[in-house]
Amino acid sequence: MEKKNECPRNTVEKVKTIEYKPNTMFFFINSLNSIHGVSRRDATNQYRRYVNILAETEKPLFEAE
Repeated sequence: MEKKNECPRNTVEKVKTIEYKPNTMFFFINSLNSIHGVSRRDATNQYRRYVNILAETEKPLFEAE
């Protein structure tokens, strides 16, 4: 059973896996059609940090379907 913010695994496709390396940053576009996630990783002595950068525009960037 999926949680409220999850979708069934059989409805998504893994497109790319980014290899973990120190000082690596990944950006994605958050749109009405985007789904993103992170996977589990083996235990390391490195922290996985999250940064949330927000930007606003005067006009919508995407059209609702």
